[in-house]
Amino acid sequence: DGDGRFQFDGILAGRISLNAQKPGYFGEQEVRRQGQLQVEVGPKSESVVLKLTPESVIAGKVTTATGIPLEHVPLSLTYLNVREGRRHWDSKGIANSAEDGRYRFANLRPGTYYVSTTPFTPQPETLFDSEPQSKTGYSGVYYPGVPDFNSAAPISLSAGQQAEANFTLNEVP
Repeated sequence: DGDGRFQFDGILAGRISLNAQKPGYFGEQEVRRQGQLQVEVGPKSESVVLKLTPESVIAGKVTTATGIPLEHVPLSLTYLNVREGRRHWDSKGIANSAEDGRYRFANLRPGTYYVSTTPFTPQPETLFDSEPQSKTGYSGVYYPGVPDFNSAAPISLSAGQQAEANFTLNEVP
């Protein structure tokens, strides 16, 4: 219902699996990377609480040093994942900046992330441009505009948080 309460009637006694889903949220099993919640059902069953965690978002804008938005800039998202007690850096996806230079990584769990751009050469405005393509482009950088991963700033997200990571790219020959 509107208060998040639910009830199942007529279930036979025994062990059942429960999970909850809602767009923009992660179920507890997704956040903890476990299987579904197992519950014993019987005449004296107690209430069960299913927790949902709101997704987080990293968004920003990519511009030139003069403030002009850059379109079609490829961006990568990397996150810290702990498996078997060891830290691993895994790719969480790629995005391209839109016409207004904006990009967005959504559907993120709480955790630590790094955003980077890849080297980029703008394409001609139209297919009919007779001018030769520009020989300049933009080098790849990590947020907040540094050249290597070790200098990059981590973006730590908590549940439901929206972080902003803007990039200013300088032209290189």
